[in-house]
Amino acid sequence: MAVAVGFDACTVEQFTIGGAPVLAIIGDVRKRHFPLRVTDSLAIVINHGPEQTIIANGKKVIIPPHAAIFRPPNAIWTIPSDQFGFACINLDQRLLPRGTRYETFTWRPSPMMPAVPDVVARLRHSRSALSREQQVVMMVEQLFTAGLARSGERFAGEPNTARRAREFLESCYASNPSLDDIAAVAGVNRFALVRLFRRAYGITPHTFQIRLRVRQAQRMLAAGHALHYVATSVGFVDPSHLTRHFRRVLGVTPGAYARNLQFRTTS
Repeated sequence: MAVAVGFDACTVEQFTIGGAPVLAIIGDVRKRHFPLRVTDSLAIVINHGPEQTIIANGKKVIIPPHAAIFRPPNAIWTIPSDQFGFACINLDQRLLPRGTRYETFTWRPSPMMPAVPDVVARLRHSRSALSREQQVVMMVEQLFTAGLARSGERFAGEPNTARRAREFLESCYASNPSLDDIAAVAGVNRFALVRLFRRAYGITPHTFQIRLRVRQAQRMLAAGHALHYVATSVGFVDPSHLTRHFRRVLGVTPGAYARNLQFRTTS
C-alpha cells in the first residue's frame, strides 16, 4: 500500500466559529507520513494505532498507543513514515485566551483530553452558533485542567458576572447572541463566562438558553399556538429543532404535550 502523505486519505471538515476556522481531520490506520511543517494553530490529536514517533522542534517525542497528543501553536514538526491513524481538531489562535502560555509538544492519557470525535460530531450537528462557541471554550478549559496551558485572562471575573449573563439571556432567549456578546454584557472574557456561569448555576449558558426556550414553548403550546409558530418564536430553527430539545428536556414531543393538554382541558 502506498504511503499517505499529509492530508491524503483523510476526511477534512472546516467549521467557522466566532469568525475563526476550526479544522477537523480524521484519518484511518494506514502507512502515513507528515513532512516537516510549521503550524500556527493549536491541535488536539487522538492517536489511533501503535506507539508513534513525532519530531517536534528538533526533538523526538514518543507517543504511546491511543494517547492524546497536544500540539501547541507555532510548532515545527514532522512524523516519519509509520502505521497509524488519528482524529485531530485544529483551533485558530483567535479562539484561544490572550497571553496563554503552552507546554511543548507532548501527550496525555486520552481520558484527560477532549474526546475529539465527539467534539467534531457535536460541531457538525449543532444548529446554534452559541453551542459551537461553547464547545470550543470547554475544550480549551480541559487543556488548562490537564496542565497544558496557563493564562491570566482566563481567571478574570467577579461575583455578579453570572447574574448579569443570566439576566441578559432571559431578556433575549429567542435571539442568537454569541458567547462574546454575552461575555461583553457580563464584563468578562468568554472563558471566564462559561466557568463562572457553571459555578453559579450548574449548567452552561447555552444549556440555560435552551431551557428558557423550552419553557416558553410549553407556555405557547398551552395557549394553543401552532408548532411551527412556537418553534420560530422561541428561537429554534424549525419544528424538528424544537422537538429534539423539547423531548430531551421533558421526555415527550411538543405534539404529544399539546395533545395531552387538550385532552385534560376538554375531559
